[in-house]
Amino acid sequence: MSNLFLTAPDPDYRIKGSRDPLGFQPVWQQTGKLIIPYLSTVSSFLQDFQTLALAWQIRQTHDLNEADFARFFQRWEQLMAYVRKSRGDEQVLGITRVQKHWLSDRLPVSSEPGEVILLESQRTAGVWGRYNSPFSDMCVREDQEFAAIFSKKINRVISLRRFQDCLKKDRFFITKAELADFAGLFDLAEQERLFWGRVLLVDKVHGDFRKQVAARWDDLLGSDFFAQLALLRRDADETLARLLLCIEHSERLICPLNRIFRYLQTRSFWTKVAIEGDEFIHTCREANRQVQEAYLDMPAELAIEKKELLGVFRLESNWEIVAALAHRNSAVSERRRGAPWIAIVNDGVEIYHREGANGDTRYDPERWHDNDYFTGTYFGLYEALQQKTTD
Repeated sequence: MSNLFLTAPDPDYRIKGSRDPLGFQPVWQQTGKLIIPYLSTVSSFLQDFQTLALAWQIRQTHDLNEADFARFFQRWEQLMAYVRKSRGDEQVLGITRVQKHWLSDRLPVSSEPGEVILLESQRTAGVWGRYNSPFSDMCVREDQEFAAIFSKKINRVISLRRFQDCLKKDRFFITKAELADFAGLFDLAEQERLFWGRVLLVDKVHGDFRKQVAARWDDLLGSDFFAQLALLRRDADETLARLLLCIEHSERLICPLNRIFRYLQTRSFWTKVAIEGDEFIHTCREANRQVQEAYLDMPAELAIEKKELLGVFRLESNWEIVAALAHRNSAVSERRRGAPWIAIVNDGVEIYHREGANGDTRYDPERWHDNDYFTGTYFGLYEALQQKTTD
């Protein structure tokens, strides 16, 4: 294990902090991007994309410079959060503070330094931080219909006093009654629905993934992750079917290893004897029989790492697997300039960090998964775009 191969995380989708102790995040992300190239696990709500699209159109219309736009967007996101709340939408980033402000009829909107309206770090944790990267990667603003769709929406509210306040004032209040004037910004006309479907539901297999989702939608809704992959493979062309198998076998590889590590975290110390005799670790080890090496070859830059992980999975004892996982965690932590979470000491394993510990021994390798390879985000957006339009 001295030549451990570790793939660097994608900066656009990096987990904040160190919640990925085995460095599996880039493995499943890059595998998921074989089919779904732009979406992330935190860019899953259509209304957030709409908020961003409207703001970019306002910037173009009013020729805002970068600094002015940053301050405007902070206020705009707050205003749109209140509008969504007024429509019964509770999936707002910063909903806890929105609900607190909602106790008053006058709702604050502010970009003044030090004042927190939605989130402590709104720029990074809010809509901008979560959505602007996929929004840019998908070239949403470059679509030929973008300006026509969103300028039409903005023209409905441009003369409103509170819109002008949002554009020009660092701080103002809006009443709940005034929010009704903005509610139509989130209505979905047929032209906009088709637009979002075209730019958000992109895949790297010439639209075949979307066609399969549409054909199997009702069955997908009631199925677990691995069953969904099987459904999507049904009657799929060879390229898509193989990519789905790559996703399946990648998850069957890393999920049980992750479960072993999280299980180890439930105690402060394990003896070698306890590890060797542990039934749960043995059950996870048995899951390696489902993994076929032939489906671990994509993407090519991950093939070595995946096969190395398969080698860990197929070690002959509980203790050897745990030792290998400890070694991998040490390498991941060193790369991040941090301390290891676990270590082999005195013929046992000492646990130093217990964030994410999971002692649930009901784990079923046949059905359970830890990562969805962006399918959850894709399905969520697909479902949102099935709603009735306002035409």
